[in-house]
Amino acid sequence: MDWGLASLFLPELALLGTALGLFVVTTTVGGGESADLRRAGAMADRVAFFGAVFAALLALVPAEGQLFFESYAVGGFSQSVKLLLCLGLAGSAWLSRGAARGQVSVRDRPEFHLFLTLATFGMAMLTSATELVGFYVGLELSAYCLYLLVAMTRREGDHAEAALKYFIQGATLSAVALFGMSILYGLSGTTSIAGIGAAVTAEPTTLALAAVLLSLVGVLFKLAVFPFHFWAPDVYEVANDGAASFIAAASKVGAIAALLRLLTLGLGHDGLFWILGGLAVASMTYGNLAALVQKDLKRLLAYSGVAQAGYLLMGLMGRDEAAWSAAIYYGAAYLGLLLLCFIVVVEVGRGREDARLPISAVNGLYKKSPMLAMVLLVGLLGLAGVPPTAGFTGKWLLFKAALDGGAFWLILVAGINNTIAIYYYLIVLKAAYVDDVEDPTPLQTSPLGPKLGVAISLAIVLFGVFPQWVMPRLLDAVAAIL
Repeated sequence: MDWGLASLFLPELALLGTALGLFVVTTTVGGGESADLRRAGAMADRVAFFGAVFAALLALVPAEGQLFFESYAVGGFSQSVKLLLCLGLAGSAWLSRGAARGQVSVRDRPEFHLFLTLATFGMAMLTSATELVGFYVGLELSAYCLYLLVAMTRREGDHAEAALKYFIQGATLSAVALFGMSILYGLSGTTSIAGIGAAVTAEPTTLALAAVLLSLVGVLFKLAVFPFHFWAPDVYEVANDGAASFIAAASKVGAIAALLRLLTLGLGHDGLFWILGGLAVASMTYGNLAALVQKDLKRLLAYSGVAQAGYLLMGLMGRDEAAWSAAIYYGAAYLGLLLLCFIVVVEVGRGREDARLPISAVNGLYKKSPMLAMVLLVGLLGLAGVPPTAGFTGKWLLFKAALDGGAFWLILVAGINNTIAIYYYLIVLKAAYVDDVEDPTPLQTSPLGPKLGVAISLAIVLFGVFPQWVMPRLLDAVAAIL
């Protein structure tokens, strides 16, 4: 392979190099002495973070072409998603420094970052795979790494039960997706996603529609769409904060990209998109109603994520560049907003033995850490779709895409659900800004935590006010895969 072709694979090579570096740390730096283990853990923190940042910088380099006998396509779409994935990995690696406070044993910290990096690599493969075989390999690589990340948590809580539920449900739905892909191969005689899409469009039979839906199940599981969401509340609640943030935010970006790839299989089948509309209504309604009664902040974010998946499906119902680019834009905004919320989770939960974080833990946050309270304000208001955040702009673009597609009824349902969501987000903000706290002692935070939150908050507002900075690139990127 010449350098021109190898340059198309640079972000993935950076992730593999980071994984290799972490593997070397696990085998050479760590030893039997506690001091060696701590040194290995600290080195793993740095390798994972800076490796992710380096991969993100490489993803900024424009690249277009095909690799591996035209089974791997690189272009504006894949590079944009890989950039978001690498930024999500960097944020989660930074939040995972909490492993030093007992969330993950010191001995396991290098392996923890290794699995986090390999999960990102698997999702990067999903964004570029143009063959079902490569697509499925990337899906499974990312999935099994995430299962292990949840199981590695070492805090009081039902982490073993949550990891087992996550694994069993994921493996089962993965088998269902593989069954659907095998049917598509039988109908079309090819594993090429473009070839299958052409065959399904030429003969949009009921069997083809059923096979496409079965193939989507594995990705809908990652997106936590109702009724494939049952793993999410337990995993969010008990997993390591860094792993939970990655599963909640970065993996959703990968799932959106993977879903866009698979939806090209059913572009000629109208029934598929009405089914997506039904799933969107179910996810929005169930997620928001379930979130109303939650007392744990991370479980509330989990059910909120189920509802947010419903909003994303609104954009995916459309079959044009505007609708799908709106979904990617909102996925990027959701990534930033979830990182803001998890920065607060990490800082407020510092030193807690229990993995759970009740909403009452943020009582009086404004008095104990005004900067951190502001970060929580921007994060929750963005999730609620309040201007001028990117959350508002993203929802407006999704609603516009649904309206252009003639689904006014879906916008009406989404508007009602968003009103419900504002209520439970305000409950958390009331705790942070209004409720009294027994101990008003200033919160001991990390030196960079609140400052990083402020920087992300500014980016959320700027991209909310000026979406034209990124939307033209997203429109061009999506046009390449339609």
